Amino acid sequence: MSMLRSLFLASVGVACAQVGLAAVSVQVTGMANGLARADFLTVNVGANNHFFAQNLDLGSPVGSPWLHEDLSIDSAVDPFVSHGFSVQNLAPTPTVFTFNTVVPIAPSLAGGTLVGGSIAITLLDANFDGVAGLASMPGAPVYSGEIDGFSTLPLLSSPFSMSVAFAGGVAVASDSVGLPGPTHPAGPALSTIGITHTFVLSPGDRATFNSFFVIEASPAIIPEPGMSVMFGGLLGFVFTNRRG
Repeated sequence: MSMLRSLFLASVGVACAQVGLAAVSVQVTGMANGLARADFLTVNVGANNHFFAQNLDLGSPVGSPWLHEDLSIDSAVDPFVSHGFSVQNLAPTPTVFTFNTVVPIAPSLAGGTLVGGSIAITLLDANFDGVAGLASMPGAPVYSGEIDGFSTLPLLSSPFSMSVAFAGGVAVASDSVGLPGPTHPAGPALSTIGITHTFVLSPGDRATFNSFFVIEASPAIIPEPGMSVMFGGLLGFVFTNRRG
């Protein structure tokens, strides 16, 4: 029986991206039994700098502890990362999930930057046992807005937890920093921006995420017209899970 089912809609915007191919990589790793699997997709960027794919069934190899299916991607041209996903833990124990979205940038922002981000989570007691819960990992935020792979904007920081009040119930949590804006000061962005979600989800239950991260050059170093930041059309996803 499948141990993990994930359904997510992801959206990433980039400025001045050239028409071409956007290579979208998806990796799911089951740490409980050492099984690992990677799926790689390629999506065309249209003439309007937009690429879209939906309901991509990645399947599940025999013996894997997860089922990964119904991948949807919608991306346009703007300097932000925006995506959503839903995941249901079908394992019999609490499971740790990490969802990571990365957008390469070129040219780099060598000076100071301003960032902003937001997150909203809906937790559902999908198995009607009244004990649905979602929590951060020790020392790690549920949401991390990242520049060059380093956490720049943590939201729902550890220790964080949420739970439903009754069987079949729903709980909602949200957080934001630097919005409206962006207004939160950050350092240079040399190669990538992205969002990483890390959390523990109770068995049998479902969580739905909607998240946003934006970056701009600080006003003192905004380039002249015609020198706008160019973000590459490459969108990378890394999804890992392990049983707690």
